[in-house]
Amino acid sequence: LNEQLINCLNVQTNVIQNLSQYSQHISLQLFEIKNIVEILSNRVLALQQQQQQPYFAPSP
Repeated sequence: LNEQLINCLNVQTNVIQNLSQYSQHISLQLFEIKNIVEILSNRVLALQQQQQQPYFAPSP
């Protein structure tokens, strides 16, 4: 029984370590996604500001 408990604890420890690695990986990906979203939103704001400015066609 002791050996089974030790094996069970080892498996649980491995699972916890894997989950920890996955969570670190996911948080890095979320950080990258956040940066990309900020870049895209800045581009959208810039485009909106360009559209609000009156456009004067050049004289022929």
